[in-house]
Amino acid sequence: MHSKLISDFTSPNIVIHSGHLSHDSLLSLLSTSNCFLFPSSGEGFGLPPREAMSTGIPTISTSFAGLNDISDDAIGITVPYTLSSAYGYDHLVQFNNGSRNFGLWGKISVWDLSRAMLSAVNDQSLLRQKGLNAAKWIRKKGSMITFLDRLKMSFEGSLTQLEKKNSSDII
Repeated sequence: MHSKLISDFTSPNIVIHSGHLSHDSLLSLLSTSNCFLFPSSGEGFGLPPREAMSTGIPTISTSFAGLNDISDDAIGITVPYTLSSAYGYDHLVQFNNGSRNFGLWGKISVWDLSRAMLSAVNDQSLLRQKGLNAAKWIRKKGSMITFLDRLKMSFEGSLTQLEKKNSSDII
């Protein structure tokens, strides 16, 4: 059933790019796109989908790690994930204190990803609305500056609590 769904999805309108794109090439590509697929298994901040969202392109992604911020069905399509051990990076063991345990990844089901892609193709008007919502969301609270401001406030709050605790321990 999975291969049938994927083979049904084959279309000349689907373009897959991998590798580096210049900023101008990226903007050109986004201007002709109606959705940005970002099936990342682990992400820090989610800059690529945020770039797409800032131009009014909704994303298909998980809500794992750094993508949790942008996982809102009003601004994109969220694909479920399961946690899976991130083993198999033997070439990186030397940089991981000799451990073969690299934490957890968000494992994405091909079936769920295919369903999300089909829903994007089948409901263009909803997709356009999600794109408009995504651009507004990025401008309001999803930029790197906004994120850094929230991070700074969080650290400042933690430092204040730590200072209060330390001063009460002294007394």
